[in-house]
Amino acid sequence: MTRAIALILLASAARAAGWIELAPVIAPRQEVAVAAANGKLYLIGGLSGSSVLSSVEELDPTTGRWRFVAPIPQGVHHAAAATIGDSIYVIGGYPTIAFNAHAAVFRYDALLDQWSSVASLPKARSALAAATIDGKIYAVGGVPGGTDLTVYDPATNEWTTLASMPTPREHLAAAALHGALYVIGGRFGSSGNTNAFERFDPISGTWTSLPSMPTARSGLAAAVLEDRVYVFGGEGNPASVTGTFSADGIVRRCHVDVAKRAVNAAAAARHRCRGDRQAHSHSRRRSDPGIQHDEHARCVLRRWIAETSGAVSGIYFLSFFGFFVSLRRELLPLAMSSSFCRTS
Repeated sequence: MTRAIALILLASAARAAGWIELAPVIAPRQEVAVAAANGKLYLIGGLSGSSVLSSVEELDPTTGRWRFVAPIPQGVHHAAAATIGDSIYVIGGYPTIAFNAHAAVFRYDALLDQWSSVASLPKARSALAAATIDGKIYAVGGVPGGTDLTVYDPATNEWTTLASMPTPREHLAAAALHGALYVIGGRFGSSGNTNAFERFDPISGTWTSLPSMPTARSGLAAAVLEDRVYVFGGEGNPASVTGTFSADGIVRRCHVDVAKRAVNAAAAARHRCRGDRQAHSHSRRRSDPGIQHDEHARCVLRRWIAETSGAVSGIYFLSFFGFFVSLRRELLPLAMSSSFCRTS
């Protein structure tokens, strides 16, 4: 339930002075799948005591009211959910109280209020996370295994297995931002909670380790708002009698570290390109000041990308983009049309 409230409050009240309380759900539940579609929020399945729920509730933010909609064909808890268009996909989870994971995936059409089955996961998983990037769903982590990453393409109704996540975990959070998958926190087996923060690039098919969260936690939630990833709640707080975290926050530490690296890389790129321009000052191509100016701008951007080795993503890029505008105004249209800005 904590995850559901976190997500809806982030979307509807982020600009307000504080948190607001919304109408309670109809049926108390935990370990639910949560997703938004067609302008509404959906709570799917979950646990109520020892009962596995198949009921689904819909919140209409315009009225602030919950209502039951069509139940999922198989009751489930500890499942993941992600949205493509007006359809919600519920992935994996435990279908019984015995905590035996299954691989089933169900699709909910929010416009028709109908459920259907789609291709199952390559193998059973629960307590996983999922996010949508460019019309495909990336399902990551979970038990058993902890490192699995698979992508679902609705056009072919097929799952494809991708590079394993470096840090094994379940009860993790995931978010998609600027074409990349960000995976945050979680826990796995006897190793306990982790503060690991990792990014997967679908274009290169590679993982990158990012600066860790300030606190290790699992059972947390994450959401994206205005080019930032926010992390909410979670379990494993030794300072609380309940073991839970009540604070929410942005991963600022990573933001600062990467921004510093990018600024240093930009200075190095500008210096090297200035040397290149001087070395070739007598060439016919560079005899025209306008051509010289454009070539220098392109050189700086290319060298900056090489210097950062892809470590700087769009989540940070927007924060110091003004630095590049002041460096060379020509970089603005060039960067906006580059593959770096679309895929990082």
